[in-house]
Amino acid sequence: MLGDDVRRILDDREVHDILVVGDLMLDRYVWGEVDRISPEAPIPVLRISREEDRLGGAASVAHALARLGCRARLAGVVGADAEGARLRALLNEVGVDGSAVVVDQSRPTVVKQRQLARGQQVLRVDREEMRPLDAALVDELVAALSAQMAGARAVVISDYGKGVIDDRILEMTMEAAAAAGVPVLVDPKRASFSAYRGAALVTPNRSEAARAAGQEIPDVAAARQAAQALVERHDLGAIAITLDRDGIVVHRRGDSETSHLPTRPREVIDVTGAGDMVMSIFALAVAGGHDLLAGATLANLAGGLVVSRVGVVTLSRLEIIEAASHQAGMHLRKLVGLEDCVAIRAARRERGQKIALVCGPFELLLPAHVDLLRRARERGDVLVVGLYSDALLPAGANAAAVRLSLTDRARLLAALEDVDYVIEIDADPPVDLIARLGPDEIVDREADADGA
Repeated sequence: MLGDDVRRILDDREVHDILVVGDLMLDRYVWGEVDRISPEAPIPVLRISREEDRLGGAASVAHALARLGCRARLAGVVGADAEGARLRALLNEVGVDGSAVVVDQSRPTVVKQRQLARGQQVLRVDREEMRPLDAALVDELVAALSAQMAGARAVVISDYGKGVIDDRILEMTMEAAAAAGVPVLVDPKRASFSAYRGAALVTPNRSEAARAAGQEIPDVAAARQAAQALVERHDLGAIAITLDRDGIVVHRRGDSETSHLPTRPREVIDVTGAGDMVMSIFALAVAGGHDLLAGATLANLAGGLVVSRVGVVTLSRLEIIEAASHQAGMHLRKLVGLEDCVAIRAARRERGQKIALVCGPFELLLPAHVDLLRRARERGDVLVVGLYSDALLPAGANAAAVRLSLTDRARLLAALEDVDYVIEIDADPPVDLIARLGPDEIVDREADADGA
């Protein structure tokens, strides 16, 4: 079974309000094929087939938190350009509150364009300006931050060194959070961690920790030493040093031992966004008051899932549940995420199979629901169930006492022979799921009082 502490994080149904502040980026992916060399210069010619925009930097952390069921609020800066407007539109699409995102008339929105052929990057083009913010813009951002601090359960500082997290912004954020009793988590970029004094958690990678500690970190033993030194030297609540292939080392102030969580060997496709996903899991755990080592276990797992995919991606709770269950010996391979839908559609189309989709909360699995799913399965060769996230569950007199967790609802559905895949959804109708899956049949569930 899953560890109780880990499972509590996955099953936590309280909506946590988390504020993210930092450098905002638009990650643009240009996909195509290279089949010839340019006659003008010895360079490949990329024939473009599609383009895609994703949220990057601090916006990626906020997006990941929103997918995990949190109420995510974001503070940062974009330019007065089309890319800035696109970034803000994406925030709105994924349910992130961007009301504390301010516009800088004097700088462009940070854009990282990755050009890919057959899943491999052939070129990356960055547009950015890293000078400090003007004083007037700092005042505007400080005011926006102050207004957003109320009600936050945790604050994440996501520093990419692009000029937003200057001394004043950092000091104001740390002080306001301390006054409100809100824990602060920091993804650092500074050479010294002294400015993060009092943070609940700092999450440097190997090179960032080595620079701050003033020592090389070639192995886990050196990482343990650096972690202990940095926590004591800078009065940190805890530190989690991510060590790529070597996993994560965690040290909490007051602990006599430093913990090491090895990573599960995986094929590394792209490390982009792994740190953001790790931070979002830690923030979820800290905001819910859960055990930090349990959070590190999930963060380590989620980071491993992200590096096996191309580009900046976010994960649903069900994807993490499935991976954690599989690692614990509970083979729930029917639990999938939105990223898997394209592959499912392609495979089923190749076999000439029809896909049926039915969506619902399935709070209490009764015989009537089993019959509904069987009828739905008869309308296609493959049945996909869109399972309501906890945020979509209807309120009612019987809701709190008898409601099953997302994990248990998913496990019950996955155990049914008629169900081929279970995907968590956070909107009804599930527009993204329908667009990616392309079902042949969408089955209307019976609207009854039993929760189907």
